[in-house]
Amino acid sequence: MPDYAKARAHAAMKGLDPKDFMYVDGISFGRAASIFMESDADYETIKALIEKKYLKRELTEQDEAILANSTIHFQISDAKQVDLLEGDPFEIIRDYMTSPITKEDFLRPIWFTGSDLKDGYMVFTP
Repeated sequence: MPDYAKARAHAAMKGLDPKDFMYVDGISFGRAASIFMESDADYETIKALIEKKYLKRELTEQDEAILANSTIHFQISDAKQVDLLEGDPFEIIRDYMTSPITKEDFLRPIWFTGSDLKDGYMVFTP
């Protein structure tokens, strides 16, 4: 646990307002993507369906019907522009996540966690 009183009293903070600063305790780099699916189907059915789509397995008629009647949200947490409308978003996300790792993947922070120096409350950036 950071010592917030000590951090606020540090010489580098002289004349600065602690509410403008945070103690960073975690930075994540790399790639992150999410698929959110709203459906009347049960959890296990949806989980199996997403796995089939991700692994490029053949879908049944029932699988296709579930997809057609679901609301699906796709998100890539990256400053790099990835167009999810240029084809099947499941495939785009799979290709994005499985492409070879490059040094650029570690140059783009995608998540910060820490504590506000003013009051110690948790801060995070999704």
